[in-house]
Amino acid sequence: MSEAVTMDPMNPRFQSMLGLILVHCKRPAEGVLYLKRSLELDPTNALTHQRMSLALSKQLGKNKLAEEHLRKALELQPDNPVIKNTLGWRLLGRGHREEAETAFYEALRVDPTQAASKLGIGAPAGIKKGRTDMILRISLRFYSLRYRIILVPAATVSAIEIPQLILTHLGSWIFTAVSLPIAVLSWCYIFSLVYVRVIGKRRGLQFV
Repeated sequence: MSEAVTMDPMNPRFQSMLGLILVHCKRPAEGVLYLKRSLELDPTNALTHQRMSLALSKQLGKNKLAEEHLRKALELQPDNPVIKNTLGWRLLGRGHREEAETAFYEALRVDPTQAASKLGIGAPAGIKKGRTDMILRISLRFYSLRYRIILVPAATVSAIEIPQLILTHLGSWIFTAVSLPIAVLSWCYIFSLVYVRVIGKRRGLQFV
């Protein structure tokens, strides 16, 4: 693809494809450069805006800009269920549950078979709800909590350290009464993040 770009540098499709390839090769910063050039040549290409959003989401501190490109892609293709679904999961991951559910329902309005959007609203995979679906709905509540960048490391430390502290302070019931619920909630939060991703991948969802 790099040879194609060299031979035809004014082709926005080639620039966009190479940018996407670099993102999948875990080189998002380089991919952004080609995607940016592609948008300079063709600023109304919804697919390239979506790819740019993906590339930016892989970089620390670029989530807001990534969402802007995703919303631009949706503006250009307002009935694209894939873009609506992607936006829904981005919003859910940032703690904007109500907005995320709106995006999921909009995606399902256009394409009722969108499994990833059904997962986002906690809909059952089959005709009847099972234990997996009930756990999923609870897990999504934890998954959609805001400030994940702070909560994940805090929950990890709490889940490991607090039980050890409780064992060293067995005589202090006050310490145990306060610390134990925090440890339990920390474990629930970590379990929820893992559970949503495991079930999501089983149902074909690619997390971005």
